[in-house]
Amino acid sequence: MSQAGVEAAHVLVRDVLVLLGELDGHDRTQDSAAAGRRVEDVVTRRGVFFTIIADPGFDKPADPSGLAERANDLAVRERAGWSTREAAASCTLQSAAGPKALQQIQQPPFRDATLQLAELGD
Repeated sequence: MSQAGVEAAHVLVRDVLVLLGELDGHDRTQDSAAAGRRVEDVVTRRGVFFTIIADPGFDKPADPSGLAERANDLAVRERAGWSTREAAASCTLQSAAGPKALQQIQQPPFRDATLQLAELGD
């Protein structure tokens, strides 16, 4: 990822956290623009996304399809019973850790390493 990508991740985090602070309980239970996902699911997904980046020990659910998106969906489903407070706290915590990890891999030796990425699917 380029430095511009890291900076974009920081902007994304800032925008998500501002929006998160403006949502009430009713807003979070509404359908989002992402097919089949409530706003709360999108918040949880953002937390999972940054957890995957920041925590190499994160035990992501196994998905037989091998697609990263499906594994992320499973991790979100595992958290479906979380309260709004738990989802927001996780998203906030991991939103600090994810971009920090992205920044760290801009330095040697990670900057010059080739990483295998999971297949995202269609």
